[in-house]
Amino acid sequence: MAKRQASLLEISRGAVYYQQRPTSEADLALMRRIDELHLEHPFMGARMMRRQLQRQSIHVGRRHLSTLMELMGIQALCPQPGTSKRHPQHKIYPYLLARWRYAGPTRSGRWTRPTFRCRGRPSFAKCSIDYTILQSWTRCPLYLIQATRGVAES
Repeated sequence: MAKRQASLLEISRGAVYYQQRPTSEADLALMRRIDELHLEHPFMGARMMRRQLQRQSIHVGRRHLSTLMELMGIQALCPQPGTSKRHPQHKIYPYLLARWRYAGPTRSGRWTRPTFRCRGRPSFAKCSIDYTILQSWTRCPLYLIQATRGVAES
């Protein structure tokens, strides 16, 4: 009989025979306390609520607490995953170096200058710039590109 009913409803036979266990008194008391805490502090998630309950000498695991919160339909009021997704109306700026090809190390300009003092002596740091990258940027001033060419060729 149950086999035919399960096939007609298109559910598994195990779901027909399953009888849910009643919620224990300890869980009901804990759920009442969770509800009170959630009304006072709606931003508290399972981890923070667990710490708060431990301070009140109610020891419960985080996973059991999150299961009870899910059963009650309680969620923390805080940013959820996916908040960094872009808005459809926001403009997408093009990547300026997408069509640029690296020509090799011969086109890079290097110069060294003292940057700071260490133990009374000037310390040097190398700065390297590739003028082909500068050419591909649309807002780079022409005098800066010409200034790097002279350094790169020497």
